[in-house]
Amino acid sequence: MTGTSAYWWTSSAGSPDSAVIGVGMDRSLTAFSSIQPEIGYSLRCVEGAVGTPKDTLLSSLILSDGRGRRLAPVFDPRILTYHDTVPWTFASVKVEARALDTTTATVWIQGTKTNSASVPLGSNGSTTLIRIVVRAPDGDSLRYQVSVHRPEEPPTFGIPWKTGPSYGTLYDVRDGHVYRTVSINAMTWMAQNLDYRIPGSDSGACLSNSLDSCAKYGRLYTWSNAMGSSNTSNAVPSGVQGVCPNGWHLPSEAEWSKLETIEGSYIPAYRYKSTTGWSTGLNNGTDSYGFRALPAGEIFNSGNLNRGTHAYWWTTTESSPTDPDYAIGRWINDGTNPIPTSSILRTLHLSVRCVKN
Repeated sequence: MTGTSAYWWTSSAGSPDSAVIGVGMDRSLTAFSSIQPEIGYSLRCVEGAVGTPKDTLLSSLILSDGRGRRLAPVFDPRILTYHDTVPWTFASVKVEARALDTTTATVWIQGTKTNSASVPLGSNGSTTLIRIVVRAPDGDSLRYQVSVHRPEEPPTFGIPWKTGPSYGTLYDVRDGHVYRTVSINAMTWMAQNLDYRIPGSDSGACLSNSLDSCAKYGRLYTWSNAMGSSNTSNAVPSGVQGVCPNGWHLPSEAEWSKLETIEGSYIPAYRYKSTTGWSTGLNNGTDSYGFRALPAGEIFNSGNLNRGTHAYWWTTTESSPTDPDYAIGRWINDGTNPIPTSSILRTLHLSVRCVKN
């Protein structure tokens, strides 16, 4: 009766002439056999996979690159097998597992006798199988496993990376792209042009959307696409994320000036150019700092201009408050002078380099 008692079904079979056993509560908790299984009783659920003891389940399983990048897909303790792909630069992943019953169960990773370990990965193009075992005090155990794929290193298109600079990596969670980064004059810059396809019709352009165009040179963006919904800035840092990944921003004109001024001197632009890839008749660069400037050119009215001879990048700084059609861009051609500054029509598509916040 409502207000005086409570009843719940169990999953246990009753006597031969009854369907199930229920539990009732009034003044005490009493088990009883029901001879009328069609009667409506309440339900309470217990956490854990069907038929699996709680002390052999995990409550969490995390793969990390040191910044908390979590396992994909989302962990579920009832699912025992997972597949994940990491950036090609990863030589190892950190694996952390936690038992659902932390008071009794033991968890270890690949026989390490620990529930937190750095697991080395195979070479590029290979898949590594990582096993995680949960052992209960009575000897029962359950094994989870994750296959981690490490992709092939992307092509360099015959333009080698400069030896000497110490490169870092930027993993863009939006699309899985991995970029090399480099520290120059106390700022961390992308060592490649951004290749992020903005959702929507004006997504950032590359000539014919070809592998050579996108992967080699990155995409080219109008100033409005590069800026997003942000206003002009000439601060250091600019404070404008724009099209850049989280934790990174589009550099201002003042930040570009800081890039080209090292130890109080302006640096000639050829020291930022890649060591090969520039058209015949133009000098290739020395790439002294690992910036690896490539001649991606610009796009105007769907036609690419100056590919092979010029590199262009947007800043966050408008040309003039009274001239809404132009913004400041940076560019490199022969490279004998410091990186030039120009007022450029905002509807042109230029490259983007992002700076770490």
